[in-house]
Amino acid sequence: MTLAFRSNCSWFTFIALSLILIGVAVALPPLNILSWDVFGHYLYLPALFIYNDLGLKETGFVQEILANYHNSASFYQVVVSPTGNMVIKYTSGLAILYLPFFVIGHILALTLGFPADGFSLPYQYSVFVGCLVFSITGLYFLRKVLLEFFDDKIVAIILIIIFLGTNYFSESVFKGAMSHNLLFSLYAIILWLTIRWHKTFRTREAILLGLTCGLASMIRPTDIVSLLIPVFWGVKDWKSLISKAGLFIRNCKGLGLAGAGFLLAWVPQLIYWKFLTGKFLFYSYDNPGEGFEFLRPYLLQELFSFRKGLFIYTPIMIFAIAGFYFLFRKNLDIFLSLAIYFILNLYLVSSWSCWWYAESFGQRALVQSYAVMSVVLGYFVSFIKGKAISIRILFALIFIFFIILNLFQNWQLNHGIIHGSRMTKAYYQSVFFKTKVDPELKQLLLVERPTSNNEYFTAESGYLPPKQLLFQDFEDAGATSQLKITDSLAYSGKHALVMSPLQRFSPGYHIPYDDLTRKDHAWIRARAWIFPVSDLKDDLPLLVVTFSHNEKYYKYRTASFENRHLEIIPNRWNLLTVDYLTPEVRSVKDVLSVYLWFRGPGKVLVDDINIELIEPEK
Repeated sequence: MTLAFRSNCSWFTFIALSLILIGVAVALPPLNILSWDVFGHYLYLPALFIYNDLGLKETGFVQEILANYHNSASFYQVVVSPTGNMVIKYTSGLAILYLPFFVIGHILALTLGFPADGFSLPYQYSVFVGCLVFSITGLYFLRKVLLEFFDDKIVAIILIIIFLGTNYFSESVFKGAMSHNLLFSLYAIILWLTIRWHKTFRTREAILLGLTCGLASMIRPTDIVSLLIPVFWGVKDWKSLISKAGLFIRNCKGLGLAGAGFLLAWVPQLIYWKFLTGKFLFYSYDNPGEGFEFLRPYLLQELFSFRKGLFIYTPIMIFAIAGFYFLFRKNLDIFLSLAIYFILNLYLVSSWSCWWYAESFGQRALVQSYAVMSVVLGYFVSFIKGKAISIRILFALIFIFFIILNLFQNWQLNHGIIHGSRMTKAYYQSVFFKTKVDPELKQLLLVERPTSNNEYFTAESGYLPPKQLLFQDFEDAGATSQLKITDSLAYSGKHALVMSPLQRFSPGYHIPYDDLTRKDHAWIRARAWIFPVSDLKDDLPLLVVTFSHNEKYYKYRTASFENRHLEIIPNRWNLLTVDYLTPEVRSVKDVLSVYLWFRGPGKVLVDDINIELIEPEK
């Protein structure tokens, strides 16, 4: 019995981890799995198969879904193409994986009398169960991959470390429908198919390998780097590189079919883009406030930041990095393949301007790479296995501590002690291994950013007195010489600005972020007094506050009497005001702009434009 257990240690570990995954996920299921980013990935399915409106020409059903199920605070998951059509921001790879479970959910909804709207409980639970199936499948293939390189006991140790000691636990158990969990499983399959093809050179493995890499890149286009794994597998020097090129030539049929499999995965997306945008390729991340910064990647923040650093929240991965040394010494045939993939993937992930990737436990954008890094980690564990008993005990204790830390911090996250995106060094140190947190410590977190467009500065402490940036009362004749000014009526002084179709915009205030403040955020409070000369039932004046990157606007906010639900009173001065929290600017050279925009056919007087800066004390 003991011998049998030892020879199947990794199998029993796989079963045990699968049961833990199912048990915790069922005990603590997500309240609304089809929400936020997942809502956008999933939207392809109900839009196509239920509402017959993949082009989202009528968004009434979307608004109804959002109102009924509260999937998202705003409909940020779509963009408007140059042709005017609404296009889902995310590629459709996850929707393809969700499809079988969407069908099951639809059948259950029709059978059990639930709303067949794509989002009722049968759809939620079907996708939830489907993601658990994918997670278990990933662990299954990861075990098969690891057994190609290590003995059974080491494989069991690696499975435990990866599942319980990293933020893969959080992504697979609590956020299973997110891309990172499902990509982890696909990477395990890619590794397995890569190994199999290099042993058999069979066409079947080649096609499946191309299809799986294509599907991975369809989920996140940057995961096209998955192709590097099979391409450089077995390459260790120039001679082997030439040999690999010859291998591809000799197996050109299989290579062509692998390429066809890769393209096949992309066909639905290319057709979708062509139909709605007129182009086969379309870049849907049109927000100038986010994008790739290839010349200045956020590598240090990605690895060491207390906000989301890999080595802060998943410190056990330090040993996976160290494993590259032992991989180089022990298995040069696969070293280059895994090293090139890891370096380029880390570079791409770190180059995204929103390097913290919204709310999550730790650095979620690297979770899928753990399938690859588990092989590298295995070589470190193998090295430790050959050392003296004292060294093995020491590292066993370190591994156990990091596993306990990971699980405890997941508990902290789920109980609101650790925050998913606002962590700082001071706050992290204050709550380290704490089961309760003093509410006053929350002030140590990064500023809370509203998920809606409505922002109001309400802080009673923690901020400096307002600092005036601009006060324009239109009394300076030199500064207003190019403007239409009246002296017949003013809120204060003798003069006011006349806005009309001939003067649509007021003088603007423009300042780069690094000249505005050196803090991580600040509030802008803008005010202006408005006097309607004519009837302003429509096209009320707007007070605009925005940032621009390379002359393209982001976090564009407007305030008017209409969207403030205030009635503009004729024949008197009305105060228009807006509070604006500075965004997490893409570059400190990005420019803040504040101005008034009058869109109507009549006239309006403007006076005493006042712009203030409110900075945090620390």
